[in-house]
Amino acid sequence: EKLKLWYGSEINLALASMSPESMRIFAVKDKEKHEIAADKKSRDRVDSLVIRDLVNKVAIILSSDRKLEIWSLPVVTTSQAEGSMKKIYQSSCFICHWQLELDSQDSWEANLSLKLQKKKSGL
Repeated sequence: EKLKLWYGSEINLALASMSPESMRIFAVKDKEKHEIAADKKSRDRVDSLVIRDLVNKVAIILSSDRKLEIWSLPVVTTSQAEGSMKKIYQSSCFICHWQLELDSQDSWEANLSLKLQKKKSGL
C-alpha cells in the first residue's frame, strides 16, 4: 500500500510591513514572473518565489530543484486600541510543500534553497 502524505517546510520572514511600498511577492513559473498579493495565497507548481524587501533593498528567493506548491500568508496579531480591534502585521509565512505518494521501498528528495540578494538600486 502506498504512503500518501503532504510534506512541507515553513519559512517565516519578518519584513517591515505587508504594504506594496515595503514588500512585493512574485511567483516564477517557466521563467515567467507573476506578482501576487501579500495576503493569503496558494501557488501551484512554481519554480521559485521572489520576495522583494523594498525597505532593505533585498531580494529573498525561495527555490527548489523540483516544482513546488507554496502557501503564502501574513502572520498578524489582533489587539484592542481605542475601543476597536486592530490587526497588526508581524511577519509573512511561506510554506513550500509537495504532495507525495511513495511505495514502501521508495525514497524522495528535494533541495530547497533560500537566497538573499542585496541591490544598490531599486528592486
